[in-house]
Amino acid sequence: MWFVYILYDTRNGNPFYVGKGNKRRLKATLNANAGANALKKKFLKEIRAVGLEPELKIVGEHPTEANALDQEKQLIEQYGRIIKGDGLLTNYADGGEKGSTGHIFSEDTKKLWSSQRSGVKQTKEHIESRADQLRGKIRSTESKRKYVLASIRRTNPELKVEIIRELEQTEYTRGMYTELSKKLNCHHELISRIHNEIELYKEALNEWIKK
Repeated sequence: MWFVYILYDTRNGNPFYVGKGNKRRLKATLNANAGANALKKKFLKEIRAVGLEPELKIVGEHPTEANALDQEKQLIEQYGRIIKGDGLLTNYADGGEKGSTGHIFSEDTKKLWSSQRSGVKQTKEHIESRADQLRGKIRSTESKRKYVLASIRRTNPELKVEIIRELEQTEYTRGMYTELSKKLNCHHELISRIHNEIELYKEALNEWIKK
């Protein structure tokens, strides 16, 4: 059985994460020290810092992973994502991707991971071979920059321009991000990110700023 769940911020009742998995995954998702999603972990820690606990609601039960993935993707699209500037969720991806949940790894793979965790050094030939593979995947600095600029322009450019203008007209004070998030009806994490990289955002949104 596959479950689709939503985590709610009990400070304000808003959803902040959509996920899918089995019963073991449901327990792990509330661990603020596990997983790679730093933004989700930040929310978990902030909620607990004020003496509250996040609320987990199961919103779907499915016999197949494919069905769960479809609902996960639909919910993420419905609520939107902070990093895209179009919603509330801390999810990094659009959802619907088949991850490693429930995947059975080979014994050889498990032994390799075990040796790595035990501090066993890889051979020089293996290291050089892996380095050669990675060299072909690393983007140039200019390529990375173009990707970032295009990503900034892709979603809600008008809102981001409005945030930039507000930031440039407002002297920074404690609580400013929260006040602006209420005024502009967006999440304070987006405002913080733009403030910290405002020149990059201005470069990406130059055409909209000129309008």
